[in-house]
Amino acid sequence: MEKQLLKKNLTLIKNGKIVGVIDFMTNQQDVGSHQGPPRHGIIYDEEPVYDIYKENLMRFTTADRLKILFTMTPTRGISWVWTEIFKKGFR
Repeated sequence: MEKQLLKKNLTLIKNGKIVGVIDFMTNQQDVGSHQGPPRHGIIYDEEPVYDIYKENLMRFTTADRLKILFTMTPTRGISWVWTEIFKKGFR
C-alpha cells in the first residue's frame, strides 16, 4: 500500500479550537499502525481483523467509556465477531 494512503484523518475545529480528530484506517494496514492515542469511539464499516480489534480495544484503557459500533456486513459468515461479541452479548 502506498505510504500516503496508510493514515488519513479529519481534524474537527470549532471556534479555532480542535474538538476532535477522526482517523480513517483499514484492515490492509498492519496492527502496529493502529497503535496510538486513546480513543473515545470506533466505528467498523467492514469486519475487522481480530488482532486489529484487540489493538483498538487498548486505545480505550484511558478513556472514561467505550463506544464501538459495528455497521458491517458479515461477508465471512460466522466469524470471531459472532462468537466473541454478539453471542456473549446475548447471554
